[in-house]
Order: sequence, then C-alpha cells, then structure tokens
Amino acid sequence: MYLDSSIPSPMSSRSTALRYYILSRILFAPLMILTITSLIFLLLRATPGDPVDVLLGPRAPESAREALRIQLGLNLPLGVQYLNYLGSLLRLDLGTSLTSQGQSVWEIIGQHFPATVELTVLSMVVAVVVGVTLGAIAAANRIRRLMWAVGCLASLPTLFQCIGLA
Repeated sequence: MYLDSSIPSPMSSRSTALRYYILSRILFAPLMILTITSLIFLLLRATPGDPVDVLLGPRAPESAREALRIQLGLNLPLGVQYLNYLGSLLRLDLGTSLTSQGQSVWEIIGQHFPATVELTVLSMVVAVVVGVTLGAIAAANRIRRLMWAVGCLASLPTLFQCIGLA
C-alpha cells in the first residue's frame, strides 16, 4: 500500500483497465450480434437458386410456387424481409423447419440438445485429462518439442468444438 496518495497504486490501474475492458465488451456485444445476424441473413439470400425450387421442385405449378413465396415472405422487399427476420429473432421465434414436415425448430433443437451436451462434456473431460497430463509431463521434463506438441494439441479440442457448433 502506498502512503503517498499522488502516486496511483498498480492495483487501481489494473482494475480500471479490467473495468474498461468489460464495459467495452458489453457495449460492443449488441453491435457484434447485429453484424453476425446481418451477415447470416445476407449470406442466406446470396446463395444461388430459388428456395421455392428446392422445396417444390422446378416443375411445380406457378400458383403453388407463388403461394409458398407468400407463405415464406419471399415476395416482400429485402428490407422488409430483414426486419421480419430480426423481429423473429428478438422474439426467439425460429419458425418451422422446411425439411422436417413443418416441425418447430425449437423442437428439433430440443431433440438433439442432450446428445450435444453429452458430446461437449465428454470432449471437455478428455481434453482436460489429456491436456493436464501432457502439460505436466512437458513442464517436468522441459522438452521443447513436447511443449510445442502439447500447445498444438491443446488447440484441437476448441477447433473441433467450433466445427461441431457450426
């Protein structure tokens, strides 16, 4: 502890930096979410082909194709579609699956969520056990190549989890 109050303590600058970091993350989170959702929307709209052709086939009658476009909101301008998309996301309404006989997307997620949690927990257990074991061996023996290999292996579980969540 410093007796002279004119000299800032190292702890106060660290806590100030940490507060600034947390506040900046909190303030940028909505912007990041908006950016990600906008990119997803635009990438889905930029894919080649007509979603109606994929769902009904190219030989479907024009009346059925137009009815499906109206049902999906594809007849609306892109800006209105985007606002509808954001509104649905804000209400946590993911809609119905187009490929699972009109089943709710939340129902599909609920069906597969237990298996996802099981795989995630098991992969984390394996990653921790292997990582701690190899890290301890590498640190105890100070083997440079083993330390490099442990560093490479340590990043793989995160990579596979990201691939699995995508």
